[in-house]
Amino acid sequence: MSDISTNKPYKLLDIFELNRKIYIADIGASVTQETPVYKNFVSDGAGYLYAFDGDEREIDDIRRIYNSNAEIIPNFM
Repeated sequence: MSDISTNKPYKLLDIFELNRKIYIADIGASVTQETPVYKNFVSDGAGYLYAFDGDEREIDDIRRIYNSNAEIIPNFM
């Protein structure tokens, strides 16, 4: 979706007024070359990430990227 007059993509947060955070659950939340669709929501503080990832090698990277806007859940069924 883009603004026809400028051909710039819309940011979802520019379109909607949010009164509360968006809560996101990512199962297998490892940090890869692909950027998750929720990254800007969480990084901007509009979202909170529940990151389910049992790989201890990924935990530090997830914490570094999302800081206090994420909770890492390493053990789950």
